[in-house]
Amino acid sequence: MQHSAHPQPAGGESATGGLESRLSNMERKLDELASAGKKTDGPSPPEKKRSGFWPDIVKSLIPSLVMLWATYAIKDSVDNAFKERQLQLQNVQAMTQLQNALQNPKITPDDATTDAVQLAAFGRYSIPFFVNVLEVGGENARENAQKSAEQGLRMVSRTEPQEVCAAMNRIITNHTGLYTWTTHLRALILLGEAGCGSSYADVSAYVKELSAPSVLQKWVGPTPVPDQSEYDRIAKQAAATKSLLGSAGWRN
Repeated sequence: MQHSAHPQPAGGESATGGLESRLSNMERKLDELASAGKKTDGPSPPEKKRSGFWPDIVKSLIPSLVMLWATYAIKDSVDNAFKERQLQLQNVQAMTQLQNALQNPKITPDDATTDAVQLAAFGRYSIPFFVNVLEVGGENARENAQKSAEQGLRMVSRTEPQEVCAAMNRIITNHTGLYTWTTHLRALILLGEAGCGSSYADVSAYVKELSAPSVLQKWVGPTPVPDQSEYDRIAKQAAATKSLLGSAGWRN
């Protein structure tokens, strides 16, 4: 008896289907893993965006901060300049009062010395006031005023010799009659005492060119007119200052 061929049970097909199902599941899981990986890597760009948030704010604030700083800096500079100007004005007023006191015809030697000490405390700024006292000291007390002015300049020269030397050198090199012969005399004294080596050449020229009273009369102011004895004092002092600067090693 022949047996008819029956179709194979669906076991082969079901096995194939199971394999395909497993493969599909594996592909799905791989896709899920890939998706999960993308989600894990994804936040990086937003993180960069967040990290750039504060720098952007700071950058936007920099111009305002610079402007604020500049405003305060300018204000402080203006305030300091104004205060400095006020202080300068007060100092000038104080020095002017001391100068006027030194030029008082009734001033005593002690008072003249006290005023000179106070004026010298202003340092280099007092030099023009002392020079003015040398020039226009009150007639009745000219000697006291000039001695005190010389003393004051000597005090300033101990702390600021270059300033005093420059001022005294301007006096002896001015031959236009701007200064009196007594101011020339005291300038020559101070140039030697302060050791103004930079003035050696000018003092030497002074000695060489001062050949007669008539020359001195052309160099200095007309009042008082220097006579022979006064010319001799100037010439002697100029020679002494030249010798002092040369022998003491101050010669430049």
